[in-house]
Amino acid sequence: MSPLEALAAVGFVIFWIFVMAIVARRMLELRTGPLRLILAGVVGVAAAVFAVSQRVQGQGGPFVVLWIGVGVLAAMGLLAAGEVVASIGVRPRPVQWYRAYRHWRARTRRYAQLSRIAVRHGLGAYFFGRRGATNRARGELARRLRLALEEGGVAFVKFGQILSTRYDLLPPEFIDELTRLQTQVPPVEWAEIEPLLRDELGAPVGEVFAWFDPEPLAAASIGQVHRARLRTGEQVVVKLQRPGIRPVVEGDLDITLRMARMLHRRAGWARAIGIRELADGFAEALREELDFTVEARNMAVVAAARSYDQVTMAGTYPHLCTSRVLVMDFLDGLRLDQAAPIIDEHGLDRTELARTLLHTLLTQIMLDGVFLADPHPGNLLLL
Repeated sequence: MSPLEALAAVGFVIFWIFVMAIVARRMLELRTGPLRLILAGVVGVAAAVFAVSQRVQGQGGPFVVLWIGVGVLAAMGLLAAGEVVASIGVRPRPVQWYRAYRHWRARTRRYAQLSRIAVRHGLGAYFFGRRGATNRARGELARRLRLALEEGGVAFVKFGQILSTRYDLLPPEFIDELTRLQTQVPPVEWAEIEPLLRDELGAPVGEVFAWFDPEPLAAASIGQVHRARLRTGEQVVVKLQRPGIRPVVEGDLDITLRMARMLHRRAGWARAIGIRELADGFAEALREELDFTVEARNMAVVAAARSYDQVTMAGTYPHLCTSRVLVMDFLDGLRLDQAAPIIDEHGLDRTELARTLLHTLLTQIMLDGVFLADPHPGNLLLL
């Protein structure tokens, strides 16, 4: 077939799609959008072609009208079905259908991946309500759960970290294992971080900072932190969100919530610990954590509520804080769970340090009404 013949064939098909759509709409006296009309025309032409393919040798003449009629009826059927769906409050837009299909396909692939992870770590039976392990096997089950959560990704690691603080819900074996969930992950390369920082701050890094260390101090599942110095001389820490992490977290949160509801229906142990309510609260908190402006605002409110003699709150730089970048004071110290050698070396009074910390937290909670709600060792430093 020559190019001219191919072009003529395409034009012929487009013409009949147009004819099928217009005739079907006029016969039903409907007002529909162009996408639905095009889809109706395509269905009509496809039905007519199918009817032609079923013809008996030698048929022609009057049967052409029959083939066209079959196509028009098919197009009318699609338009009528669309109106029925629309009448119950659903807009049958092909673009939305395609997007919904893509989301369903991505979620299905992720479900399959998570199912393989669960089975590989021997957790499959527990998703269908099997009784809990004996005391002797709890340690092994807890270890498998931790490994599965680590392999599952950001949202599942975060969920495990939250569970590790719930001494009221889980046995000690699970608490011990879940507290070992590693927040240290391979850092994002500077080549990926620099464009994000430039886009968020609206200027090249060198124009905002006098010095910026491309090597991160630490890297976690959602973000990583770098040391820097402002042009005005202040030593700061810059927390950056990992590029592309938001759609990943949103997808995993959707699956987490669906799994929590499924477990609530099927497993007694899940209902006993309130898995559905726990997952809902977790999703809300993690979505807030993805917006660094919420963290900056919370830090400013806690610091403004009261000043303390022996406790320092890190300040923020609001003009440099965005939803994906947080700039705060650099505090030179050690995580509380790593500070034992310094405490011993300087002969510090552990009881007095603990009393100071407890007094600060209780004052925030009982008097100020705003408080540090996540006092894990990574958020507490011995300066």
